[in-house]
Amino acid sequence: MRHHYGLTLLLLLAPDFVRGAEDVPERLLPATTQIYLRWDGIEAHKGAYAKTGLGQMMKGDTGTFVTGLFDKLQTSAGALLTVESLRRGQDPKALKQMQTDAKAAATLFPLLGKHGFILAGELRQLDPPQGQVFLILPGLGEKPEPLFGALRLGIGLGNGKIKDEKIAGRTVASLDLSPIHVAWWAEGKHAVVAIGTDKPEAVVKNMTAKDRAPLSDSPLFKRVAGFDKFETSARSFVNVAAFVKLGAQRNKEVGKILEDLGLNGLRSLVMYSGFEGRAERGLVEWDLSLIHI
Repeated sequence: MRHHYGLTLLLLLAPDFVRGAEDVPERLLPATTQIYLRWDGIEAHKGAYAKTGLGQMMKGDTGTFVTGLFDKLQTSAGALLTVESLRRGQDPKALKQMQTDAKAAATLFPLLGKHGFILAGELRQLDPPQGQVFLILPGLGEKPEPLFGALRLGIGLGNGKIKDEKIAGRTVASLDLSPIHVAWWAEGKHAVVAIGTDKPEAVVKNMTAKDRAPLSDSPLFKRVAGFDKFETSARSFVNVAAFVKLGAQRNKEVGKILEDLGLNGLRSLVMYSGFEGRAERGLVEWDLSLIHI
């Protein structure tokens, strides 16, 4: 009977485990990602952060000043935009939207401190250049207006034209700066910004492809995610070997130079940043393969 209860409990909990795996934001990135940086934000390490010198300082007058500065920015941004937009003869409807975006954008930095961010990139080809850079704000997908408002505001002030469209059931906003494309949307629980040579349709299609290998399955990511020597708030890696391979494929001369410099022996660069008592601690690791001279 106990075995039946255990099996029933396992079946009930299984969907939660699956959803948890799917919610890992790194699953949105390709396994071929060459540059990766994740900062967890302050909220996830509140206890350790409070012990550091910076954390102690932010509890005092400095913290009060910074909080007041953000509050002031939030209340004054709309007024500043009103004056400038009226001077330029801005359409009243567009002005109202810009004021809304400015108010939302002013809350972005505190939210970064709460949710953190992921910055990642991949260079697939040198000539002509092909690649993509992603900014992911974990947990901001349900209320992405601070990020999206900041993007709309910046583009609007630069007189850019934003295109909104439905792609694979997602509302995707984009800016065409051919050959560069900027796109942003909510992907489940996460807010995503993509900048690169791929068009929005291709970016969303690649991200949602069922047969695509995600970054969360790659050995290099598993290495940095599983680090436990000290509490880390930021982890990053650079797949140096992938860049060296790209350079060597361009032509034989470049390949020979890379070999002569010994750069073909560099595999990866991994970095960790975290806490140790009142101090912040960092660690840098270079991976080298055997170089024959």
